[in-house]
Amino acid sequence: MSEKVRYDNIDVARGLAMLVIIQWHVVGMHTTWTDGWVMPIFFIIMGVFYKQESSFKVMAIKKLNTIVIPMAFFSVPMFIISIFEKGFMTTLLKVANPYSMIHGVSWFFICTLWCYVINYILHKYIHNSKLLFLAMIVLSAVSYYITSTYSFHGHKLVLPLFCSTALTAMGYLAIGEFVRKYFLYRGGNSILLIITGLCIVVIIPSGIQDNYWNHYEDNWLKLLLVGAIESLALIQFCSYLPKQLAIIGKFSLLILLIHPYIVLAISPLHLNIWLSYGIVTLTTILVSFLLFKYLPQICGFKPLIKLS
Repeated sequence: MSEKVRYDNIDVARGLAMLVIIQWHVVGMHTTWTDGWVMPIFFIIMGVFYKQESSFKVMAIKKLNTIVIPMAFFSVPMFIISIFEKGFMTTLLKVANPYSMIHGVSWFFICTLWCYVINYILHKYIHNSKLLFLAMIVLSAVSYYITSTYSFHGHKLVLPLFCSTALTAMGYLAIGEFVRKYFLYRGGNSILLIITGLCIVVIIPSGIQDNYWNHYEDNWLKLLLVGAIESLALIQFCSYLPKQLAIIGKFSLLILLIHPYIVLAISPLHLNIWLSYGIVTLTTILVSFLLFKYLPQICGFKPLIKLS
C-alpha cells in the first residue's frame, strides 16, 4: 500500500475528533456522546495504519521527524510564556517533571511515541498475529488494572512520561490492526454494518441519560469496547460526510499543537465561548495550512532529518 494514499473517511473522523478536543479546551463541555471515542479513535487509526519498519533506527528517525520535532518546536513558545508568568525555576522544575508537560497537549505526542516503540518491539519478537493481538490486549488490561487499583504512599502506580497511558492504549492499536483490512481494502461491509448497529445501541441511550459506559473511570473492558465500537462506527459514518472536512484530519496533530496559543491570544477579549470556539477553530486551521505550505519540515510533513 502506498504511503501517499489517503482515506478521506478516516481523515474526516480524525477531524471531527479534533473539533471536539478544541471544544473541550475552549467551551469545556464534556458529553457522553463524545467522551467515549474522541481519544481512542486516534489510537485505533494508529493501529490501522501501523507499518513495521525495517529497523529501530528507521522507525526512530521517522518519528523524530513527524512527532518529536513538531512537538519540540511548538513547545518553545509555551516555555517562554511560562518563564514570564511563573519564573525560570518554576518552569524548569515543570519541564523536569516526568508527569507534566510545559505545553499541555504534548502528553499525546509522548504517548504516541511510546505506542510506536512498544508496538515495534512486539512486532519484532512476536510473529504470530493471534499471539500479537493477545499480547497487546493483555498489556492494555494489566496497565489499566495496575494504574487504577494500586497506589504507593497515596500515589497511583503510574509510569513516567505517560508510558502507562501508552500501554493502556495498546488495546486500541490491537483493534485497529485487527480491522485494518476492512477499512483499507474493499469488502468487509457486513462487519462495518454490525459495528454501526452496535454503536447505535450504545450511543442513543448515552445521549438521553448519563450512561456510565462512556466514562473513563469505568472498568477496562467497557472502556475498550465502547471506545472501539463508537470509533469504528464513526469512521464508517464519515464515508457519507463531505470530503472537504478531511483537511482538519490531515492537519489534526498540527492543530492540536497550535490551538492552545490561539486560545491564549483571544482569552483577554472575554468573548462568548461559542464565538471563541469558532474563532479558535478557523484561525487554527488557517495557521496550520500556512505552516504546512511554507514550513513543512517543522510540522512533520517533510523530513528535517534524512535517513543516512
